[in-house]
Amino acid sequence: MSKVIDLTGQRFGRLLAIEKVGTANSGHALWLCLCDCGKYHTTTSNQLHSGTNSCGCLQRERASQSAKSRIGKKISKRCSVGQEHYRLHQCYKDMFNRCYNTNNKSYKRYGGRGIGICDEWLNDFYSFRDWALANGYADDLTIDRINV
Repeated sequence: MSKVIDLTGQRFGRLLAIEKVGTANSGHALWLCLCDCGKYHTTTSNQLHSGTNSCGCLQRERASQSAKSRIGKKISKRCSVGQEHYRLHQCYKDMFNRCYNTNNKSYKRYGGRGIGICDEWLNDFYSFRDWALANGYADDLTIDRINV
C-alpha cells in the first residue's frame, strides 16, 4: 500500500482540500473539499490529481454559458431585420445582452447583479413578442426592470 500524501490546505482548481475522510474502494484516499461556490465535495486524491477541480459547479456554469450563447445565436438567426416588429426584436436582443453578455456595458447592472430573463422569454423571442403585443406594446415604450 502506498503512503498517503497529506493534501490538507492544497488547492485543486476551485476545490480546497479540508481533510482526509476515508479510503475509497479503489484504495485511494477520500478527501472532503470545500468548493469556491460554498459546497462541500468528497472526492479521491487520484481524482484531484487527475483534473477534478470543482464540485460540479464549473461544468454547470460552462453548460449554462454555452446554452445562453446558443440561444443568442438562435435569436439572431430566427429574427431577421425584415420582420414586421424590428424594434421589438431589437429591444429583446438588448434585454438579452444586458442580462447575459458580460461584454455589454450594462451587464454589471443587470446580469452582474443576478437579473435574468424568465425561461419562457429566454427560450423564445416569439413568446416575448406575443406578450408585448398583448400588453400594449408601442414603439415609444421601453422595457426595464421594476425594482433595483
